[in-house]
Amino acid sequence: MDDSGKSKIRKQLRGSRYAYAMLSIFVIIGVGSLIYAPIKFVKTFQFIRNSVETTGTVVHFHESRDSKSTTYAPEVTFTGPDGTWVRFRSQIGRGSPAYTIGELVPVRYNPQDPSQAEINEGQTLWMPIIILFSLGIAFTALGGGFMAVIYCGARNAQQKGSALEQGFSEWQAEPSWQTGTIESVSRREIWLFWVFAIAWNAVGQPSGYFALNSFFGGNRLAAIGVLFPVGGFWLLWMAIRLTLQMRNFGKIFLKMDPFPGSLGGDVGGGIDLPIPFKPENQFKVSLNCTHQTRHICSDGSSGTRSDLIWQETAYAFANPAERGTRVRFRFAVPADLPESSTEYPSYHQWTVNLSAELPGIDLDRNFTIPVIRTTPPLTSSMPVEPSLALQTPDSIASGIVRIEKHPGRIILFYPPFRNLKDGIVVSMIGGGVFVFSIMLILENVWLALSIMTIFGLLGLTGLLFGIWLIGNSLRVEVGISDLKVVRRFMGIPVKKSHIATSAIRQIEARRYGARGGGAGTKIVFTLRAHLIDGGKVIVGDGIDGRQNAEALARMIGEAGGISMSGAEGSSLPEMSN
Repeated sequence: MDDSGKSKIRKQLRGSRYAYAMLSIFVIIGVGSLIYAPIKFVKTFQFIRNSVETTGTVVHFHESRDSKSTTYAPEVTFTGPDGTWVRFRSQIGRGSPAYTIGELVPVRYNPQDPSQAEINEGQTLWMPIIILFSLGIAFTALGGGFMAVIYCGARNAQQKGSALEQGFSEWQAEPSWQTGTIESVSRREIWLFWVFAIAWNAVGQPSGYFALNSFFGGNRLAAIGVLFPVGGFWLLWMAIRLTLQMRNFGKIFLKMDPFPGSLGGDVGGGIDLPIPFKPENQFKVSLNCTHQTRHICSDGSSGTRSDLIWQETAYAFANPAERGTRVRFRFAVPADLPESSTEYPSYHQWTVNLSAELPGIDLDRNFTIPVIRTTPPLTSSMPVEPSLALQTPDSIASGIVRIEKHPGRIILFYPPFRNLKDGIVVSMIGGGVFVFSIMLILENVWLALSIMTIFGLLGLTGLLFGIWLIGNSLRVEVGISDLKVVRRFMGIPVKKSHIATSAIRQIEARRYGARGGGAGTKIVFTLRAHLIDGGKVIVGDGIDGRQNAEALARMIGEAGGISMSGAEGSSLPEMSN
């Protein structure tokens, strides 16, 4: 192992010790909050049981300011048991005054010491305890969870350093790649997801409650706080989904053949699933190469950007096995793609995604695998049915396109709602930005002349584009002599094209973008008819996967006698016996 490799591992281990020290503070604060919360609960319960009710008057608001916000805690006066006036400040402050000066409010006080008093409302009396429990859970869970992640990372770094010392290459030194058997997801990762989901909800749900109260109290900007509990519900759903998958399928391993995967050769393998074999079950396998880049933001925080640079999708070959069902697949991989790497801040990651729609809970597992440039390229020894390698045009999901074949002519119909998920996401983000911008402008008219107007217009554009994604449809009719294209929105024609096929130079499948996230990302393609005069006409959009796009482009080309260009100059993968 060279000096740079040793230096990186030493730096990672040293950073782990610093992170441990910082996270231990979080854990101490969290545990302290969890210890004090029940004590506070008992004190509050005893106060309520021994206190006396009366009515007080709001006379003032105590303002507490910091660099970002101001809170208002009401000061209240009431008449004590001996007829003297007692004045106290509530322990709960809000972002906007919850009462008006002179307003009468219910009060509880200790008859032995009237200065021990509080507004007699559930939120005021019990919210400090809820906050203590929430912060205790969040700090303990996040601190402990990240400490576990750092511990595993440090242990892997030590193992990798030891392997590199023995002369192994970078990919061979990875602890999870010591053999050709790759595990998809462990129970430890599921527990960590649960920890993060619980920590988020411990803070997010009370934050959402405060935000709603502030919103109904007149603070329009507080509506943005509702996003926190919504995100918490999504995290809980994902944690439940992962748990159900683990319960139904247990640990799943990919036995690679060849090992490692080979650039210019094959990436393949077999996966045994503990489910009864049924011929109607279809298992989709996706091989992805992504570029992961770790970056440091201006505020000191860090993040990772993931760019999908290559993807192939196929239906795997399934047959009965001792455990239930054995799934096998084989991809031919271009030689000019990057190798697997693990070094920060920029590295390339190869993953296999296995998915299937099954009764109960759907299967969706990811495997991070090594794909290396070998000499000579390695090929798989597994027999795989060529007919299952790619989707035929007739098997393309009807949600993408509906195909009608007539003598000498075909009709492709891309229905509305085919981009429903994307449209909803874009509409929600755009609409949220638009509404938030309008709220800011209403709070301060001068903001209308500032950058918030630009944000508002961008949000409105996103909202309208999302609605367009949901409601538009495309009908393409092609014969040997002509091509007809009609774009509709909510059934209303918005654009029509009628072109002679002799005026079309080629049909091109072109990468448009990507949908989804992580290993489940899918590359989306459009189909373009390039005219001899330089014009372009869209004849397909929102198509998942290069194979689907090229199959549709080939179908249009054959029906109209038009040449077909591969997606961005690439060719179809081969999966042979």
